[in-house]
Amino acid sequence: GARAAAAAEVHEGRSFHAAVAFPNGRIELFHFDTQEAAEPAWRKTGVVHLPQHVAQAQREVVAVSTSKDHLLATADDGSTFRWKLLAGAPRRGQPIQDAPVKHQGREWQSACALPGGKILRLASTWRKAPARGGAATVTTASELLV
Repeated sequence: GARAAAAAEVHEGRSFHAAVAFPNGRIELFHFDTQEAAEPAWRKTGVVHLPQHVAQAQREVVAVSTSKDHLLATADDGSTFRWKLLAGAPRRGQPIQDAPVKHQGREWQSACALPGGKILRLASTWRKAPARGGAATVTTASELLV
């Protein structure tokens, strides 16, 4: 089914940046500054889209994260897309794409960019636990992958 993802970041307790992903691969960025406006309100600062070939493959954004200089979107296949930001707004150009090693059965949850540029991903997998006096149970296991 369709999912939505959101992330927010606070700058020095005065301003907030947020990103909201929609099922069609569109991600909207917003800014809220408590110091500048007479009546503070969320203001849209930009929109980015997953690359066309990704959207045509019907990939969905499962998570987004923001920092002062980039927006990172994680797709349901574990691929990540990183856009550079300037003052909370996306800079022109295509995102930097990074894809994980394929592994069947992983459900990708989120990702973040490490200082050196590598991507750290959170995924979960279903595993059967040994039967103890009855039927086997199925549990999830979380994995962090660089």
